[in-house]
Amino acid sequence: RDAPLGQEWIPYRFEPERPPAIPGGSKLCQANRALFAFLSPSPFPSGAGIAWTDRLHRALLQRAPISALFSGQVGGQPLPEDQRAWYRWDSEEEHLTLLEVFSPFPFSGGEVDALRGLQRLYGRGGIQVPLRLLLLDSSPIVKDRHLCTVTPMLLYTTPRAGKIHRTPAAQAIQSLLWGLGEQGKLPSSAFNLQDQHESVEVNHPIHGRITAQVLEVVDQPQVVGRGDRKAASSLGFHLRLDAENPLPALGVGWGRHFGAGRLEAAI
Repeated sequence: RDAPLGQEWIPYRFEPERPPAIPGGSKLCQANRALFAFLSPSPFPSGAGIAWTDRLHRALLQRAPISALFSGQVGGQPLPEDQRAWYRWDSEEEHLTLLEVFSPFPFSGGEVDALRGLQRLYGRGGIQVPLRLLLLDSSPIVKDRHLCTVTPMLLYTTPRAGKIHRTPAAQAIQSLLWGLGEQGKLPSSAFNLQDQHESVEVNHPIHGRITAQVLEVVDQPQVVGRGDRKAASSLGFHLRLDAENPLPALGVGWGRHFGAGRLEAAI
């Protein structure tokens, strides 16, 4: 397929290569996922998840300041999407229960030490929340042709009537392509509105047809910020994405590296 006028498609291979964490190291050092129990003395709402994943990120960066995986940059320059850690939360009965660090490639020895040594997070007002490392294991990136959000997707920019590229569905597709290595924003001509399904579609030369549809709109004002950085709206969106070829179940939208817009294979 041809690229939209003025837009150059950039070929990209999703599976990056990284040197072994430790030459001849143990199997444990091939781990790329760490799962923590969030042992709060009083329950925190799931809407506060992005605030605590942000604190998890900051705490790990303090323990391993030279980690490009945790910082997301090298020499002051941001790394590609698929070379950064993803910080995610799980909830039960609308309360935070677990925090997770996930990487597309194995943690280094120093990163493993930082994960093992993390025992608590600090919140506002002197709050201390104990953590317990439950798992440090190897977990593949799940790929599927049908994906759904399990946490609300947040917006980069506020939707505006007549601006298809600013719709939540278009922003989901755009951020998904960023995660696959696309550079720059797609022009509005790249998106097609599917009125009969109230969905947005893009035809990609490598990944094929990708369609996004909004399933539900939720208002979770607590989920919109990471420190001073804010999403464009307090609204969150649950979406379904369908594609001709399997895509990685990571995340879409603003704050996706911190658990917002987390994707899983649709049942």
